[in-house]
Amino acid sequence: MTILSAALEAREKATKGPWVIGGSYTVRTPLLSNDWICRTRDVRHGHYDIEDNANAVVIAAAPDALDWIAKALPWIVEKAGETKELLKRIRTEEDAGEWNKEIPGLEEDLETLTALIAQAEGGK
Repeated sequence: MTILSAALEAREKATKGPWVIGGSYTVRTPLLSNDWICRTRDVRHGHYDIEDNANAVVIAAAPDALDWIAKALPWIVEKAGETKELLKRIRTEEDAGEWNKEIPGLEEDLETLTALIAQAEGGK
């Protein structure tokens, strides 16, 4: 299982988004100001910095990003499957060489996409 697949699986159990950045680099729900998700300040150095704020932005975006991935992933898997089928048909045609010239790098792109899908699905 990858961190992405674990996050997708945990979405339903997590505090519902949207999340916002509150004071003191906290990430919280917008409705309940005391409902913290986390604080990104590094207490070891006693001051806030760009990294603390950037971490808060990334964390606050997590619910929306995971929702987008969950919605897009089935479509991406479907399109990858269609593309694999298209490549199989192209290879059986007499003019397959011409098709390969028209779509350079498609096989490599498809391998990359397949690996990304596997990562999102936890290595399935």
